[in-house]
Amino acid sequence: MEQTGNDEQKKTRKRAPLNAVQKKAAQKATQRYIRDSYDRHVLNMPKGKKDLVKAAAEAAGESLNGYITKAVDERMERDSANK
Repeated sequence: MEQTGNDEQKKTRKRAPLNAVQKKAAQKATQRYIRDSYDRHVLNMPKGKKDLVKAAAEAAGESLNGYITKAVDERMERDSANK
């Protein structure tokens, strides 16, 4: 697909920086979105293990959260197939 001049302008266009009130509103909106869209769970692991998992996630080109979520999904799928 060929890019038009307008598409290139959109990629290079920069927004004006947000003022303090706008930043606070944006943070609240993000927090509300996360609260409404995701379930949260604190994951505890032995000291040093997080660094190992994070390195494995980076090697796989994934975020730490994405890597852990994918591992849980794969385990659940494997467990349900064994029933």
